[in-house]
Amino acid sequence: MLISSRNATSTVSARQMVVVAPSLIFSHNGAATTELFKEYFMQGARRKLVFVTSFELIAVIFNTLILSILGHSTTHSGGLAIASSTVAMLWNLCWNSAFECWESKQKDRTRTIFRRVLHAAGFEIGLLGLLVPMFAYSLSISMRQALVLNVDLVMFFLVYTFMFNLIFDKIFGIPSSAKRLEPC
Repeated sequence: MLISSRNATSTVSARQMVVVAPSLIFSHNGAATTELFKEYFMQGARRKLVFVTSFELIAVIFNTLILSILGHSTTHSGGLAIASSTVAMLWNLCWNSAFECWESKQKDRTRTIFRRVLHAAGFEIGLLGLLVPMFAYSLSISMRQALVLNVDLVMFFLVYTFMFNLIFDKIFGIPSSAKRLEPC
């Protein structure tokens, strides 16, 4: 396999590399290469798996803490946080599939700001529709109280998602789909 970075190009087999830490890979000559990790190992499905797993684990912790601070037992809050995280992941899969199917049938497929806002709003409204009844039942509160709680959580998660993405890209690099192409 040919691996290149900004300064050098070398041939390295997968067997010659050992992942020592999430951000370091040591090649056959022992040199630490964070850039190699970002460019080779953190792309495609692996990147998505690390992203969604770390995002949701941290989200479960935040959800549990927030619900505990609001007076619910930690055990109950943790179970509800895991359940809501699972619902959010499944809804994300369904919503993105449906949206991309719709998008593929449009004359203009450009991802404009309006289309991105439509996508995000549709996701959040659908998620609220799924989570509000679950929260109302699980926490023995009214649908109105569950709606207020979930709207507050949505506001928190807007900031959390923004910050998480910035930090994730800083640690693991941006995905190859977002990298500028170098001129020939």
